Amino acid sequence: MSDAIHLANNVIFRLMLAGQNVKPMQLQRLMFLVVCRYHEKTATDLISELFVASARGPVLVTVNRAAAPFINKTIRDFLPDLDGQVLSMNEDVALSYAIEEVVKTYGKMPRKQLVEVFNTVENSWKTTEENEAIIFPSFSF
Repeated sequence: MSDAIHLANNVIFRLMLAGQNVKPMQLQRLMFLVVCRYHEKTATDLISELFVASARGPVLVTVNRAAAPFINKTIRDFLPDLDGQVLSMNEDVALSYAIEEVVKTYGKMPRKQLVEVFNTVENSWKTTEENEAIIFPSFSF
């Protein structure tokens, strides 16, 4: 398992390579999908931090804090961790596949359409009380 901010930087990097912009909440949703896809393929947890349910979707608190300077803006740089370092995760085949699949399928999706995907598909963040940890991030692909 690794740090959520490191995973965020992997996703940001992949989006930059694809020429796609991302805002903080969109990043959170894409990360949720990556974690779900990775878990589905490997039956292991990718990061140690649990997503927390919020009214807007699943949130990783550390990523939320690190992305605070970009609120209502496009993220244009990598996120520093609590020590001020910018790091990413080593990608195994399953993680690389999960990120590629999520970026390809959902990365270019307009914000409203991505929100609609999260609001129409039954998944664990919707059934978790606000500000409570999402125990098993499940999402159909």
